Amino acid sequence: MPFGARLIRLTRNGTCGRCRRGVVSGEAAWWTRGKPTLICLACQPAASDQGPNTDDTLEPAASDVPPEQPAVGLLAASDSVSNGDVDIDLGTAGRSAMGEYQRRHGGREERTRKRWGRLAGLVLALSEDPQSTRAWKRGSIGLSKVAKTLDKLDRDDIVVLHDRQVSGTRGNIDHLVICPAGVLVVDTKRYAGQVCTKDVGGLFARRDLRLFVGRQDCTRLAAAMEWQVAAVRAAIDGNPIPVRPVLCFIDAEWPWFGRPREFQGVLIESDRSLCVRATEAGELDSEGVRQTAMVLAHRLPTIA
Repeated sequence: MPFGARLIRLTRNGTCGRCRRGVVSGEAAWWTRGKPTLICLACQPAASDQGPNTDDTLEPAASDVPPEQPAVGLLAASDSVSNGDVDIDLGTAGRSAMGEYQRRHGGREERTRKRWGRLAGLVLALSEDPQSTRAWKRGSIGLSKVAKTLDKLDRDDIVVLHDRQVSGTRGNIDHLVICPAGVLVVDTKRYAGQVCTKDVGGLFARRDLRLFVGRQDCTRLAAAMEWQVAAVRAAIDGNPIPVRPVLCFIDAEWPWFGRPREFQGVLIESDRSLCVRATEAGELDSEGVRQTAMVLAHRLPTIA
């Protein structure tokens, strides 16, 4: 279990024993059974943290502690996981990508109507959105496909968060799979062609191994995952939970032999092999998975 505290919703006002911020009734906070102190969500407790013991912190009443709950399994992408009175918003896979497509599609339609007037309907019927716009819709469909595959897992020690916002950036994290082995940070790409690695350095040149899907060089995608992993590690505040980046390719082809499993420290998976990866053994139990998911859902919220 990664944390010594439980996340509860308060029934009376209290004070964070770490930052001294007031926590009002109805807010969620971390509380350890048998201890008089609580810690607010902004001050995530470490595994070894015993908390300060001051006189003006909250003494949790019995009503503050949520009843024991049955194991929580993986729910649909638009549902939420509940732990007592605290819900985890799992998000909706592909929501931001579809929103960007609709924004671009609507903008093009509006510009066409202004320019062509009564002929706009005919122009729109005989033309289509540019590839850069259609790519957003195609990507959203791929994200939804990954979510549906993950939804087939029925385990109480796996929680999947979708479409997470990272404060201070314009980017998002497609999926976070919290499982016994830790946290899988998944970036989904819907590319056609065979996934493989190639040495493009030449016979007498320095070795230059690159990741390809068909003819498309996808090497840069591995390096681009560094900021996502950094965001997740910052969100769990140095807690020693394994965090691994994953590139998940949808609709790609996979060779029978020599299939790349890892490239530059990034796991290379299909939607099906990602499910297998999520079920690997690890140190987190069901409660540890739920508490880790609560922290990540709070600090990396869904995109509105």
